Parts: sequence; structure tokens; C-alpha cells
Amino acid sequence: MRIMDGTITALSVVAFVISIYGIPLEPFALILIFAMISILPYFVKNSRIRIFGYFFFASCVYLNVGKLLTQPEMLGSYTFVLGLSIANAMGAVISTMERSEHAYTYSVAAVAAYPSSFLMAFRQLYPDVTTLLILLLITLSAMWVYFFQSLKAPQLGVREGIIQAAEAAVLTIPIFLLLIVIPWLVYHVIKIEPLSVGIYLFRYTLLSFIATSTAYVFRDFVIYLGGYRKGYKNGRIVFTKDRSW
Repeated sequence: MRIMDGTITALSVVAFVISIYGIPLEPFALILIFAMISILPYFVKNSRIRIFGYFFFASCVYLNVGKLLTQPEMLGSYTFVLGLSIANAMGAVISTMERSEHAYTYSVAAVAAYPSSFLMAFRQLYPDVTTLLILLLITLSAMWVYFFQSLKAPQLGVREGIIQAAEAAVLTIPIFLLLIVIPWLVYHVIKIEPLSVGIYLFRYTLLSFIATSTAYVFRDFVIYLGGYRKGYKNGRIVFTKDRSW
């Protein structure tokens, strides 16, 4: 195992452990930080070890997303929806760079939202709510990964990424709607005005589109700034230095 492989993987584990015990920063700030560094496992050569890196870094992201869910009413709040959008956006970007098994590993880590959110307190009174909401969070993240798996071609650029972000934001609305409907209409653990549901859905669609488009544009900007060309080999993005620079 290369030193770089071990270092990045160990860093992901340490970051996750520290996140569990608490870092003196706002959850939203930690979501941004961990989302940006969750791309580090890409540089791990060993495919099996790389999976652990993605899982633990993504767990750090979703653990802090869970911290924004202090109570059921927060499911439609601006901070939670934005945090969730950033987390899913990173999964989408990783999906354009990695093989599917690594990208979906990022999505599975959404289970980390469970212990840090109100769902932990619901595990005895409403175990069904807890299970369903966690499954929906994982499914939502996996859907973003799925939609961006198709953007694996050197000729696909920012325009295609923005279009795909818009499509994915709309097509994942039913999954997000279930996050609201299940605790509201099925289990009656929260009270929401019908008009508010429309606002929540618009908020999710808009913030998801903005977060994912921004992440995708930033990815291509970094590639351009570094003077690299992108290609794909064995389902992964490969960077080669552009000689014109």
C-alpha cells in the first residue's frame, strides 16, 4: 500500500471519529469543508481502500447534515435543504469522476445522518419513521449519483453538467416530497401547512440546482486552471497535461 493511500484513508477515519465527538464549528461550515475534501480518495490508487476513504469522508458530511435536523419541523428549513443539497452535489461530482461502486459508496454514507439528528430520539417511539427517512436520504443521494453517471465523456462539459443538474433537481422531487409527507401525513409527528410543502419543494429544487451546478462548474474550472485535459479509463476520469499550456 502506498503512503499516500494510507494517509488519505487514515485521515478520513480520523475526521469521522473527530466529527462524532464534535468539532467546535457550525455544522453548515463543516458540511462545506468535508464536502470539498471528500474528493481526496480519488488520489488513492488501491481501489478497495478507496471505498473506505469515500465512505468515511461522506459520513462526515452527512453526520453534519443530520445535525441540522434537530427536530422534525427542520425537514423543510433553508439550512437543512441547503446542507443536503451540498452533500448530494458532491456525490454527483464524484459520480462523474469515479467508478459506480465508489460513487454509490458515498451515497450509502447518508446513513450517518441518523445518530446526529432527531431520528435518534424517534428510534423507539417511531422506528418506522426513522427507517424510512434514512432509506429516503440514501435513495436521494444515490439518485444524484445515478443521474450524473452518464456524464462520463471528455466532450461533455459545463453546459451538459448544468442541464443534468436541472433535470436531476426536478426528477428527485418525489423522493424529497416523501421526506416531508411520511412524517407529516402518515405518522403525524409534525404539522405543516399545505402551502408550505410547495415552498419546501421549490426550495429543494432551486438549492439543489444551484449547489450541483456550482460544484460541477468549479470542478471544470480547477481542471482548466491546472492546464489539464480530461479523459476516461476503466470508468474513472484521467487527467493529462495539456501541452498547449
